[in-house]
Amino acid sequence: MKKYLDETKFKALIQSTTFSAGGLLSPQQADRFIDLVVDQQVILKECDIRRMVTNSIELERIGMQSRQMRKHNAGQAGTSATITSSKRTLTLTEGKIWFELDIRTLRRLTIESDGKDIEGALLRHIMEMAAVAYGNDVEDLGINGDVALDADTYPFQTITDGWLKIAKRDGHTYDIKGSVDYMETVFKNMLGLMPEQYLKNQSALRFYTTPAIRNAYVDQIAQTGTAGSLPFLLGSVPPTYKDIPVVGVPSFPTGHIMLTLPKNLAFGIDTQGIERDFDKKVVERVIQSVVIAPIGYQVANEDAVVVGWDETEPEPEPEP
Repeated sequence: MKKYLDETKFKALIQSTTFSAGGLLSPQQADRFIDLVVDQQVILKECDIRRMVTNSIELERIGMQSRQMRKHNAGQAGTSATITSSKRTLTLTEGKIWFELDIRTLRRLTIESDGKDIEGALLRHIMEMAAVAYGNDVEDLGINGDVALDADTYPFQTITDGWLKIAKRDGHTYDIKGSVDYMETVFKNMLGLMPEQYLKNQSALRFYTTPAIRNAYVDQIAQTGTAGSLPFLLGSVPPTYKDIPVVGVPSFPTGHIMLTLPKNLAFGIDTQGIERDFDKKVVERVIQSVVIAPIGYQVANEDAVVVGWDETEPEPEPEP
């Protein structure tokens, strides 16, 4: 089940003036909006959040190969250490949520109207609805976005590519081939594909997957019958595989698992481009509401991510 934002917390956070008029959010309003969207999600809460003021940025990384130390001889500089560098581009795409509300219906719902039509509490309520809906979709798109799908069939997923699509294209991949033996086969083989330089602190990694796979793995732990398996089954201890947390994410597609560092997943949003607006159509007797924000996703280091899935699985079901 999709995890929804806490609307009570949202309204307290944005304050009464956040959606009191149309146009761009101020920097302070934008920061409050982003904080709430991130705080209510699973991956976004841990990933690399880039609050941007441009349409794209370069994610640069620099490193040094191992065994670069040499014996020092007086008067001799020796061979310089090998430095590696690379960059990946995080580009934003505008996404929007807009809808129409019948004015007559809203007038009958007195709890939503203070008698001022598109001003005051009624307007704020409409804009809050749009903003909450927008926030619910941000992490879902980051996981399932795929511009290669048919836009008419998948209008949501084709907004932009998400982390899974990028990782499948650029990272290490593992064909699960329908296996449900996560303890001895799937997690083990995926971990074997992760380069050793990222395994020094395994607890910093994550296995992101579906809640169903997470629960199946917990059941497999319990079936070992060891004394230490009971806390995992009771939920008092989060499940881990060789010190790596196994995290269930509601939006993950069936049968998919991603192994990576959370900070390797970048989410960008233009803090100066979050816009909300509204309009009253007198003849049609409706109020139109819209929230627009430029967002984007990227995997900073493609060598530090492993994706496992059944490569024979068909395309996802058409969107409603």
